[in-house]
Amino acid sequence: FSSQIQACKTAGAELVFLPIYYTEASLILEAASKASYAPKFFGCDGLDGLLGIDGFDTKLAEGVMLLTPFAADADDEATQKFVAAYKAKYNNETPNQFAADAYDGVYIIAELLKKNNVTADMSASEICDLLKVGIAADDFAYKGITGAGAALTWDASGAVSKKPMAVVIKDGATMGNALSKWDMTYPVTVKPGGTLTCARSASVSNIHIKNTLTVGEKGSSKKAYVN
Repeated sequence: FSSQIQACKTAGAELVFLPIYYTEASLILEAASKASYAPKFFGCDGLDGLLGIDGFDTKLAEGVMLLTPFAADADDEATQKFVAAYKAKYNNETPNQFAADAYDGVYIIAELLKKNNVTADMSASEICDLLKVGIAADDFAYKGITGAGAALTWDASGAVSKKPMAVVIKDGATMGNALSKWDMTYPVTVKPGGTLTCARSASVSNIHIKNTLTVGEKGSSKKAYVN
């Protein structure tokens, strides 16, 4: 991916979108590091797994942002119970969204089997037809550990409506509920009187100063983050 990384760097891209899986993403992050290119990397649930790749330097994933249906550090009881059981079973390994999706998937199928009175003497075709109709029924929904606490529903095509969560990789771990904590740092200029001007063309709100500033510190370059 060195040529693609160089093209992004040459174009001055500040954010790179990675709608791919974590294995390829790890190669892109390695190529970016070799090219001394450090934009913000943003992806989807396929990136959840970066931290578990053998031989990958997890420091390269620092600050990577993604949308995922599951965050292991969510504080609801169902998630914490699942995480504790998973760690106990798998040598203290923290589950990612793939594990959570699989867990919910098994229980969704189980609920559908019960709800639609599926029996062992039915053919595979009959069972499949019942499940397809049942999952899209108006009266079927499932609330598990994925979907940010909201119940999952499906349309006639089988597409799921699942609420995502914004997470960010910090200090070698995936941190959930991070939408208000994303480290979108940009230089700011402090003018006399304490007025702050963000060095960006786009307007942003709720700028919070990470450093202690002295009023009248004209021309100083500090960091701010967007909440």
